[in-house]
Amino acid sequence: MHLLAVSALALATLVAPHADPPPPGRVPIDVVTISGNGCGRGTVVSVAADNSRFTLDHGEVIVWVGGAARPTDARKNCRSMLRIHAPQGYTYALAPAVYRGWVHLEPGATATARFTHVFQGGEQHETSYGFTGPDDDYWERIDPDGPGLPCGQTSLVSIWTDLRVSLGSSNPAKSSYLATDSPMTEHHFTWKRCS
Repeated sequence: MHLLAVSALALATLVAPHADPPPPGRVPIDVVTISGNGCGRGTVVSVAADNSRFTLDHGEVIVWVGGAARPTDARKNCRSMLRIHAPQGYTYALAPAVYRGWVHLEPGATATARFTHVFQGGEQHETSYGFTGPDDDYWERIDPDGPGLPCGQTSLVSIWTDLRVSLGSSNPAKSSYLATDSPMTEHHFTWKRCS
């Protein structure tokens, strides 16, 4: 509960001060395509009732090395292409974004979580977070920045997730992993009225 309270406070300070209130009514989001070995079974997009944010849920995604892990277990990625139906007279940026999960790294092991947002034919934003063993904790990262869409334009948005873990100099008999929570990402809208 304390972690969630801190997150809410941090997010409140990150939302752009010039942002307009979210539009009324419902903002539908369609999942156009899903691809990658880290997408899990079924992807669910849930939009907050006040249109302030949405979550993208692929289920728990985990990469791991050591022990009985196979080489293909060390990296997973997922690309989700979404169509966000912003009401007429509004545009938006995807910022801030919140990422959560678990990490367990033996001494010498490393892991990376990389997230990319791209408006088709337009702005791209990428952020990467590194982890170094020994580490055993629940993690949360808040990215204050994100791509925006100019007024009068519509576009599909692609959201890439790439998780990697490496044995490094760690004991190969012991497992290390990096996992995302479910829902995997929470994306906040910064809304703008178009004049």
